[in-house]
Amino acid sequence: MSSPLSEFVRELPGWFLFSGIFLPVLALLLLSLAYLRIKLIEADEELAHAPSPLNAIRDYHNQRHSWGHYTGCRPTPSRKQD
Repeated sequence: MSSPLSEFVRELPGWFLFSGIFLPVLALLLLSLAYLRIKLIEADEELAHAPSPLNAIRDYHNQRHSWGHYTGCRPTPSRKQD
């Protein structure tokens, strides 16, 4: 006695297997690869125009510690002497 799966596959026509299962899966795979390729190209273009992270750190440091914009230093309160 053979398994039900092998009986099903034996009775399944070849054209149905090819056009009903193989082609839609192949089309979905190719479309998803094309979509991911387009997204990767877009991300590469955005990264090409983005400033370097090292420059961003340097600019932030220079902005915080320039004489005109430095706000990190507050005067210390005077102590009361008893």
